[in-house]
Amino acid sequence: MKKIILLLALAIGSFAQAQEITVNTQGNGGTINNGDTFTYTTLWSTQAESLGKIPFTVTNNTAAPINVQVRIDQIENADGSNVQMCFGVCLATIEVGEFYPGFNYTIEANETSQAGDHFANGNAGVNTTAEVKYRLTFVKMNEDGTPISDLLTFNYIYSPTAGVGDVKGLQNIGINLSNTVVKNQIDITATTAATMELFNLNGQVLKTVSVKEGSQSIEASFLSTGVYVAKFTTTSGKSSTIKLVKN
Repeated sequence: MKKIILLLALAIGSFAQAQEITVNTQGNGGTINNGDTFTYTTLWSTQAESLGKIPFTVTNNTAAPINVQVRIDQIENADGSNVQMCFGVCLATIEVGEFYPGFNYTIEANETSQAGDHFANGNAGVNTTAEVKYRLTFVKMNEDGTPISDLLTFNYIYSPTAGVGDVKGLQNIGINLSNTVVKNQIDITATTAATMELFNLNGQVLKTVSVKEGSQSIEASFLSTGVYVAKFTTTSGKSSTIKLVKN
């Protein structure tokens, strides 16, 4: 009985820690849950700033100020360069085990951090045909910058090849494509309203379309033969990208 009570107390304590903050994508959009994985098939760059980027805000759910930093737990197939780790300030390089921004980011009681914070990857990888992976954890800190407890962890993956994983990513946010190889139109079935942005590989936006619930076709005959990137963002703030081939 004592063991059961102890396990229950530990479980309640972990749940309470997770509830101290809420991390949202795109301000008041979709919530990032502990353990979530976000996969991107495009690289961030200063010329294509909306690609390969997960914007976030952090809300303090408690009645007292909270100090937060982001710890980098994993970098796989990259050296930590050519990224944007923006949490109060923006940094272009990161290291495993380090905390960012390197000082306490204090969020007042029941307040939300500033818009514009995000994590983005522009590193194609040591092996450019393999995935680049990051794991980031929001950590509660003491006034002197000493870690107190982990609050929320999420994973970021850059996958250089479009495939089943990309299709599943779209399906997870309520978007289905009939084919990723298109001729004159892009056929979409959606269970939620969204916006589709169509980019060329230089990051230029070629078309922006509102996607309604149900089935619809989007004109694509104006595209030249080649590879493009479609980014879908739902009204709840969830997003996913996929590469399209125009024949």
